[in-house]
Amino acid sequence: METLFLFLIMIVGIIFSAVISKYVPKIPLALIQISIGILMVLLPLNRELHFEPEIFMVCVIAPLVFYEGQKVSRKELWELKGPILLLAFGLVLLSVVLGGIVIHWLIPSMPLAISFALAAIISPTDTVALKSIVKNVKLPTNIMGVLEGESLINDAAGLVSFKVALGVALTGVFSVKEASVSFVVAAIGGVVLGAFIGVMFVKLRLHLRKMGLEESELLILIQLATPFVIYILAEKLEFSGILAVVAAGMVHGFEHDKLQKTTTKLKLVSNNVWSTLVYFLNSLVFLLLGSILPSVIQEIWDAADVHVLDLVLASILIISFLMFLRFIWVYVLYNHFVDPNYGSFEDYLAQLAGKKSVEKEPEISRFKYAFITTLAGVHGTISLATALSIPLILTNGEAFPLRNELLFITACVILISLVSATILLPLILPKEKNELMLVPILSEASAYQKVLQQTIVRLEQNRTDENHYVLNEIIMEIGSKLTEIETGYVRDENRKIIAEVLKTAQNEESRQINELLENNEISPMVQRLYQVYLENSRQFSETNFFKKVWFRLKMGLMKKRLKKMQKEKFTEQFTERFQARFHENSELIQEFTHSQRLITESVIGTIQKQITPENRKESLIVMERYNRRLKLAKLSSGISKNEVRSYASLALQLEREEIQRLLDVGEIDYATANQLGERVTYDELSELSIN
Repeated sequence: METLFLFLIMIVGIIFSAVISKYVPKIPLALIQISIGILMVLLPLNRELHFEPEIFMVCVIAPLVFYEGQKVSRKELWELKGPILLLAFGLVLLSVVLGGIVIHWLIPSMPLAISFALAAIISPTDTVALKSIVKNVKLPTNIMGVLEGESLINDAAGLVSFKVALGVALTGVFSVKEASVSFVVAAIGGVVLGAFIGVMFVKLRLHLRKMGLEESELLILIQLATPFVIYILAEKLEFSGILAVVAAGMVHGFEHDKLQKTTTKLKLVSNNVWSTLVYFLNSLVFLLLGSILPSVIQEIWDAADVHVLDLVLASILIISFLMFLRFIWVYVLYNHFVDPNYGSFEDYLAQLAGKKSVEKEPEISRFKYAFITTLAGVHGTISLATALSIPLILTNGEAFPLRNELLFITACVILISLVSATILLPLILPKEKNELMLVPILSEASAYQKVLQQTIVRLEQNRTDENHYVLNEIIMEIGSKLTEIETGYVRDENRKIIAEVLKTAQNEESRQINELLENNEISPMVQRLYQVYLENSRQFSETNFFKKVWFRLKMGLMKKRLKKMQKEKFTEQFTERFQARFHENSELIQEFTHSQRLITESVIGTIQKQITPENRKESLIVMERYNRRLKLAKLSSGISKNEVRSYASLALQLEREEIQRLLDVGEIDYATANQLGERVTYDELSELSIN
């Protein structure tokens, strides 16, 4: 119960930090979360936070680097391999060696092995934190691509270095030869093992899909388990678990690129699950830092071995040295960064052929490029999670020396790098054009038009031979909305007028069903069934949103139970009885469906006759609802109605994502985003009514 309570407190803190970040966008989210973590400790909750450091590496770092491996652009990674490797391997190894020596010189009481471990901890960079800082400024060409590649590779390089240094600190035995061999074996073994098992997991998922197991929940659970299984197995074999997970993540990224035509629902759910998990883990790490920082400072103060102010000064000197080293590294190798092919064999051949006689004018100077790259190398989640993974005790049972000091210095380095980048980068980088505008670039109508156009583009990307017909239906509906915008009929709908039009439509349905009975075109049974159906539809359309959602949840649970019964074949007698009852009433069902089609066509005609300039928008909304019902009734037996509804829901989700994207890039303001969000919400309610 205690753990659950703390977990819920953390979730509340994460939500609160996201809300604050929206209102104070200039402050990095990480700093807000650290502050909230500190405040959480100060609250009179009488709760003390306990966690096992060992689980941090597997439960936090493994899924984070796996996700990075999945999402990184393989094309960009290859094109920028030169500068990426220079930063991720060359600079990291140099920083660990020289940084460790400098740390030991600044803090003589810290053993050399632990100094190297600390240098390895603070070597990884964090592009997640960087993106929140530079979202309104323009980075020079290729810098973000280089930094993203560096973040992925140097996470692995830094963590492998940390493992080697930590092993020396725990055992007290060090050999340059053994450390070098251990590093190489762990790295190569981890990459090979991770790639191999990653391929096996991909093949398993593909095989399950071929067997007809298309349940996205099952396939995503397998994907979620992948980084944990691979990390634990690699560590058991004494390989680098982190490099194994990175390799597996990249293999899964290749699978994602290859299977562009895969199940849309699977891709959508997978992306949402992973982005939510990664956001939670990133936020959790900074909240934990804030929550343990007061106790760490108190313990350092009480121990009196090293003064807190001395550690702050040491942290400033350490980060200054590492930034200076990074600046010199990029400054000296500037040509390799601005031209990734510089010094390569291809470059040599091009020079022989005389193709590089004219050089391009550099976008920015050597000094400025190096300075920007230095500031952009902010430290964040991986560094902090690695520090938190330091064990509490050594192998001989003694407390790990200076563990609190390591945590404190890591926290200071992260804070200094974040604050420096937050203050200086916006001052030296040009601002994006849309930030200079005092009003949103797009009006509500223009923004809605862009949302619909982008939704169509993304739906087209998922077109296959199997979903061709269904996508056509969905895209045609979106196209009709675009036509309304282009012809100038877009305005906020009036809910009262919609209710009036809907009442007219339902009255027409009731009149039509009675008329069909009078003309002996339907049986009294169908007439009674339709009246019940109509009354239920009327009650559903008039009920509130939450009751509609609750109804949908109950229906979903009922469908799952029926599917489970079918799969388990738990009673063949029930199935036979159901099929027999279905065949007995097949004529009644056909008669009902036929009458529904006739009535729906009549209702659409009635609404069309009553359209006026004042109620045009609302009438079209209600007509669209009945048109959808008509299309579902006319679907061929080869098309699943659930598939139509699934893609309609997907389209609404894509609209929401595009609205969020426009808000993030500053093309719309919060008021416009809320208005567009209300449109999507109303469309969702219409979808519920249709279903």
